[in-house]
Amino acid sequence: MLERLIYTYLKLRYKNKRTVIYGAGKLCHEYFEKYDLNNWNILAVADKKYSYGSDEEFCTIKTIAPAQIYNYNPEVIFITLKYPCIAQAFLRENFRKEMKNTKIISLHTCSIYEVIKEFYHLIYKNKYYTGYCSFDEEV
Repeated sequence: MLERLIYTYLKLRYKNKRTVIYGAGKLCHEYFEKYDLNNWNILAVADKKYSYGSDEEFCTIKTIAPAQIYNYNPEVIFITLKYPCIAQAFLRENFRKEMKNTKIISLHTCSIYEVIKEFYHLIYKNKYYTGYCSFDEEV
């Protein structure tokens, strides 16, 4: 019920916006199966498993490497990863100035336990931490 309400809100608000989806895994596939996204303005699906110039498609949509996201000048990026802060950190680190007005929305809801686990993984396992994931900070 809540998921359907979220989808309806997103559809009303972002249907005609230039959109890139970040993450081509299980969650993204579930959204394409459950909801009609064919009429949305989805320009590409980005995932680290895709390389530059990839000829692959994900649910009939062009696939790109995450580093190519800015080339599509998206108005909205839907993150469909289990740990969205990883994608947000990547986008912030690589495209902060260029994508200052881009709306970034995570489609994965998680518990506080998952958030703590994610930060533990970021800080201690990868030794990679860029701070709070936000584009609102001064450059």
